[in-house]
Amino acid sequence: MRVHALLLAIPALLTAVVITAFELPLLHREGPASTTLTWPEAVRSGALASAYRFVEAEEDPNRDVVLVDADLTGGQPIRVSPLLIAVARRDENMVMMLMSAGARLDVPGNRFAVCLAERAGAPGVAAILRRDAQPPVTDAPCPEGEPGTGPTLSGF
Repeated sequence: MRVHALLLAIPALLTAVVITAFELPLLHREGPASTTLTWPEAVRSGALASAYRFVEAEEDPNRDVVLVDADLTGGQPIRVSPLLIAVARRDENMVMMLMSAGARLDVPGNRFAVCLAERAGAPGVAAILRRDAQPPVTDAPCPEGEPGTGPTLSGF
């Protein structure tokens, strides 16, 4: 009887260990406060699972959001698309998630995404944008201004 109980318990324990091994890195990356993030905060902080929950709740990845960030906006509130936030952070995984969720480069708020990626020194992000864009991307000329001066998202 004990052997039978032991044989039933071992697979359950192994399953629990395997699940824990896969989930711990996600918990470590996002931290316990990730459930209280807003949509732009989730994108800005790179909290991929939290950002995806907003997409599942039908947040539009093409609709501009208000962002305030010392590095990206100079501490000033600006309206910017979630895709441009991810591009400015050079976050390839977030860019891929937003593109697969329907972010489009032909939307006015996203039209400078490739330019921003190149100015931010993120050729991998620029390549993802070109590869995944539907309809195919035609690079918009970059806005005026010197790259590398001021907050990352100024001028976009």
